[in-house]
Amino acid sequence: SLRSNEQQWTAFRSSGHCVVLAGPGSGKTRTLVTKLGSLLRADVQPPFRVACLTFSRQCVREIRNRVREHATSVDGRLVVSTVHAFCLAHVLRPYLHLTDLHPSDFKIAAEREVEKLKNEAAREAGLSKWGPDLDSLRRNSVGRRFGDPVALNTRAQSNAINKFENGLRKRNRLDFDSVVHLSLSLLREHAWARAGLGARFPAIA
Repeated sequence: SLRSNEQQWTAFRSSGHCVVLAGPGSGKTRTLVTKLGSLLRADVQPPFRVACLTFSRQCVREIRNRVREHATSVDGRLVVSTVHAFCLAHVLRPYLHLTDLHPSDFKIAAEREVEKLKNEAAREAGLSKWGPDLDSLRRNSVGRRFGDPVALNTRAQSNAINKFENGLRKRNRLDFDSVVHLSLSLLREHAWARAGLGARFPAIA
């Protein structure tokens, strides 16, 4: 029982925004699954849904299995997904018309295509190649609008990132990092889109 662990019980009983920081084997998943079951039984009724987001498909499978073991009836009301898949399905595709991408032939770029575009952009910006430092800069500047200049780095790095993102847009493509960037931009810039997402998913874990 979670009651026997004060920290787990506090996390379970929390309302509103809650961040749980704990190491492996500390009971995070058990606490989360118990919380999900409670939300589905008592707080979120059809047609509304609960979303549980994680960073890997392995974690998605684990949480789904744990929910089944917990004997929680979800009736399609629980969406367990990776962050990227959720952004794509519930933010980008419904609101793609608000961007300069075209729904008719929009795709996620293949890994080989992404690597080619990255290295071409790096060379055009005067760099020898696209390195992990450029990926980190893009991810750490997630608050900017997709395609906007990246600050706090060299001009060559900024140019390489902008050339890469422009290359994606010209091909009507996004890479996985762009999926998160553009989704965040859409939700920040359009209050009605935020409200729509919040209405469909009153609880996101």
